[in-house]
Amino acid sequence: MRFGFLTLSTLLASAASALPAKRATGPFLTQVDNETWVIGNELWNMTQGRQYGVKLFYQDHDCVGDAVGHYVSYNGAASDLNWTSASIVSSGTHDGKSFIDVLFTAKEGDFHWIIFEGLAGAYQYFVNHALPTLGEFRTLWRLDNTTFPNGKTDQRDEPLPPLSEYLPQNKVQDETWLKPDGSGYITKYDFTTWIRTQTYYGVYGSEFGSWYINAGKDYYNGNHLKQELFVHRESSTGDAVQLNMIHGTHFQVSSSDVFPDGKMWGPWLWYLNDGSKSDAAARAAEEFGSWPYSWFEDEAYHTRGSVKGKLVLSDGRPASKAAVFLGDNRPNKTALDMGSEYYYTGYADESGNFELKNVRVGTYGFQAWSNGSSIRDVSTSLLKNDVTISEDATTELGTLEWTISTKKKLFQVGDFDRYSYGFQYGGATPQHALVAKCPANLTYTAGCSKTSEWCFGQGYKGNWTIRFLVKDDPPIAGVKNATLIVSLAGYSSGASDTVWTNDQVVGNLTSGAPGLASDPSLYRSATAAGEWRYFEFGFDASILKKGWNAVRFEQTRNTTWHGFLWDSIILECMRNLPAPPPHFSQRKKKILDQLAVPDADYTDASPKGSVDAGIRDLIDEINALDGFVTTSSCAGRVSVFLEGRKAPERAADTADVKDDSPTEIEYAGTGGKGGGGKWLFVSHDPVEKDWETRSDIATALLGLEKQSSGDNTATFEEVRLAESRLIHFKFEPMITYTTDRFFMFSLLP
Repeated sequence: MRFGFLTLSTLLASAASALPAKRATGPFLTQVDNETWVIGNELWNMTQGRQYGVKLFYQDHDCVGDAVGHYVSYNGAASDLNWTSASIVSSGTHDGKSFIDVLFTAKEGDFHWIIFEGLAGAYQYFVNHALPTLGEFRTLWRLDNTTFPNGKTDQRDEPLPPLSEYLPQNKVQDETWLKPDGSGYITKYDFTTWIRTQTYYGVYGSEFGSWYINAGKDYYNGNHLKQELFVHRESSTGDAVQLNMIHGTHFQVSSSDVFPDGKMWGPWLWYLNDGSKSDAAARAAEEFGSWPYSWFEDEAYHTRGSVKGKLVLSDGRPASKAAVFLGDNRPNKTALDMGSEYYYTGYADESGNFELKNVRVGTYGFQAWSNGSSIRDVSTSLLKNDVTISEDATTELGTLEWTISTKKKLFQVGDFDRYSYGFQYGGATPQHALVAKCPANLTYTAGCSKTSEWCFGQGYKGNWTIRFLVKDDPPIAGVKNATLIVSLAGYSSGASDTVWTNDQVVGNLTSGAPGLASDPSLYRSATAAGEWRYFEFGFDASILKKGWNAVRFEQTRNTTWHGFLWDSIILECMRNLPAPPPHFSQRKKKILDQLAVPDADYTDASPKGSVDAGIRDLIDEINALDGFVTTSSCAGRVSVFLEGRKAPERAADTADVKDDSPTEIEYAGTGGKGGGGKWLFVSHDPVEKDWETRSDIATALLGLEKQSSGDNTATFEEVRLAESRLIHFKFEPMITYTTDRFFMFSLLP
């Protein structure tokens, strides 16, 4: 909390005499002293100090009263911006209404109030100049709690809890209290909701309403899953709080961003009325219809284009209603954690067509993922980098093919959409401790149980079991050809699961492990999502059996109200291939019989004459697969090759050219076949790391010393320096030539 309410009282007293002696007739800025200003128009006015905006008069009523007022801060309440000057930087008219743009400066950047004649409220925006690397950045009002007793978002519309119920002895965690009668909990996080779906929100009473209308949302951090706080009761003073979280972190693993100089948040509309929600809704519809604002004077703001295309899955289906996102190019963060620049969200239509309009010019990364619907089974996502948006142009991406899994699905629990929708309590109105209603033990039978029989979150020690039927023989054993996909809509640390298949451990979801850093979703009232995570656990399909099988999530560690928020669980495996034809089986048997010969006696048709030891285990794994066989391989090598040369033209044909003349010589290729040449050095082993420190670099690197007769390398004496032949230094990666049952000469790199 802040200190210095005596300072605020002094400010209020000194500013009272600064109010205009008669009602203003249009937008104005009046400077009282070096740290006090009054702004407003004929309908409202506010006194702005170095930090706080107080004395908000509307309809002759002070809407701030004893509350803190308006301010801008980052890192929670740790750093309030301190205004050093104020000025009118532009003015004009729009639709016959005059307006002024009032700039308040701080060392971190510039905060603007665009005040129109006849408008109850103002447009606001902030331009960064020196914000530090941070997560939370916000503007807000803290208003009189008797004037504004109610809070409204698109999910909740109800009275704010009375301050009398916030008893210190009943506090159970961060901003959360047990109600005095024990009937439930009080927490500001119950007013959480999705930031990109808001049309209007705020606090209101029977005579006054204060609303935020954010028609443009491209300045927000994150993607479709971005959720934030909007309104609440300040627990220490009782102020009615109206938050504008323009860069928030409340439900993410992290969101620490560096902002470029000039990054702009806004403009958004702060709107005052008589408390009418229908009037606020009508004003919101007007604002959304006129965004981007034509009257706003900023070139970069108006320099926009669009992007469109069509998403088609690799199996031919349209990516119906897929979520689409335009974010950081070549990203190194999750889509939810992005926040330095501008971000655009949308959805494809039934046919997979999408279009994002009014995109600021720049280069973006385009992403798409399943949003349920008819592609609820799609666990993969799509990323296309280097999408350039140009001014007043449409970037045509054409048809984008989205690769999906071709494996056989044995079961799926829940739609793949990055939310917990469909599960019991999944997507309910935010409510603290709702996860405590989910059981410690649960059994779900694939193909029989309803999705709603799986609970949205797991937070108790116990076992959650999925029973599923395998009707056919499982795929062949020998490799990890079964994959358990676990998609989490969120995760709050302090809970660990061991993952079993038919009583064999196939994976772990361990608190603190890579990929399982905590987000606050479950213990902060979230019911649909936090930060999405994706895991694949591969195992040998021999664990499976024909008939009934089970996947089990055993929670071995738990913390109250923490745990796993589910999205989807999928088990898939490689499809059984048709039986190989007899001629292939005979050939494979012959090859395997040859490979069974002891290494000392084994030879094959390769130049080396044997399987490279470094990949012998890989060769065995490939040969264990039904329908594949190989011996031909190279583990990768470092080599040096001296070109051969063809014989020069005979003197009888060209009398002027001697046999040993190098001037008209044609040279052999680099393969060493049919054109002569010598391998000076061949090694399938890593080159020694200490060769750089040796004085005999050439001999150490090429291994030319101590040559023995019959060796296939050349000595320096054999290499005639006068000849204009090239020496090739080559690094060649591993390669294997594999024959399958149908394509007798297929190449698998």
